[in-house]
Amino acid sequence: MKVQENLFIRCIGDEYMMVCNTPEGMNYSNIVHLSESAAFLLESTGKKEFVVEDWVNLLMEHYEIDEKTALKDVQELIEELQKIKVVIN
Repeated sequence: MKVQENLFIRCIGDEYMMVCNTPEGMNYSNIVHLSESAAFLLESTGKKEFVVEDWVNLLMEHYEIDEKTALKDVQELIEELQKIKVVIN
């Protein structure tokens, strides 16, 4: 999988938001609010390809959670990000 190009994460206060940079400029009509952990995963991955296990390992290391919880969270996040075409296969 890969994170779509031209997406940028901004932190405003304690909220993380993802916006798309188009040739016309930043598209603020499709702002996606992210949790801190979702922003962490997207920023850690950057534009390189990844698999589910990569994100599971990042969550387990960074947040010190068990594999079952991390896997469930990652699967749910990927499903949501695929729906809005942020993560592509």
